[in-house]
Amino acid sequence: MTTETEFIDSIDCRFPYMDTKAAFTLIERACLISPNAAFTIIHELARPPRGVSVPAAQLRQLLSRLELSFDHPLKDVVVQLARAMIDGQLISESQALDVMQQISPFRNEFAALAIAYFALGDHSDAIEKLYNETVERWSSDLT
Repeated sequence: MTTETEFIDSIDCRFPYMDTKAAFTLIERACLISPNAAFTIIHELARPPRGVSVPAAQLRQLLSRLELSFDHPLKDVVVQLARAMIDGQLISESQALDVMQQISPFRNEFAALAIAYFALGDHSDAIEKLYNETVERWSSDLT
């Protein structure tokens, strides 16, 4: 079985957006591997790489498929952010801080945290501080 890191590395900036069958297969695999792998797919859908053009309708279809295949306490809030990002909407600093604080107790959900981080257009000192503190805490043995 593929490890989480191997899976994430294999799809990073290489997600098959327009090959629905392959995308659905990867969605199912991600959901079996780990929540962070599933959130990584959400991140890929919310933030396709520069130079890759994917119709918003296709991104929404893939996101809906993942939403049906995945269960996690953070799923609803992260999917809501991803939908906003797909639609070109940015969230407020207070919303980003709130979501990041909701994610913080869920150790190693790096992709979910990244979605909240990037859902805000400009990164304030407060956002940077919370992001860095969360990553440091997850990376330490103190939690």
